[in-house]
Amino acid sequence: QDDNMEGLSIIVQNFASVHIYSGSFQGEMEVGKGSNIIFYGCFLQYGATITGEFVDGTQLDVVVKTKNDGKVSLIAVSEQVCDTQPSMQPTGFPTISPRPTPSVSYGEMMRPSLISASILLTLLLSGLS
Repeated sequence: QDDNMEGLSIIVQNFASVHIYSGSFQGEMEVGKGSNIIFYGCFLQYGATITGEFVDGTQLDVVVKTKNDGKVSLIAVSEQVCDTQPSMQPTGFPTISPRPTPSVSYGEMMRPSLISASILLTLLLSGLS
């Protein structure tokens, strides 16, 4: 095992979207085939390098390569105060209209529907006869 050999941390392809709220990554990322990778926090992009901080304080410094209409999006979140607005092209001037600041979503519990419960019950009863 070669400790100096790093592969890609994330590969996003085929029109997929990946939302990143936190994490530590070793190795570059690649976004291709109409896909999108979205970072939530205080970030700046210089060329292919994304640097900044997630809401939980985790630092990020990663190279994201784009191919075939792949896109990188930097989104500020309301739970975090940034020194600067997320920027794809830093200019040294304050951003006049900040990007939307959605709150961080930690997922939502799935609730079974009445229809799926009745179908399941019908299948169970038909298997018993």
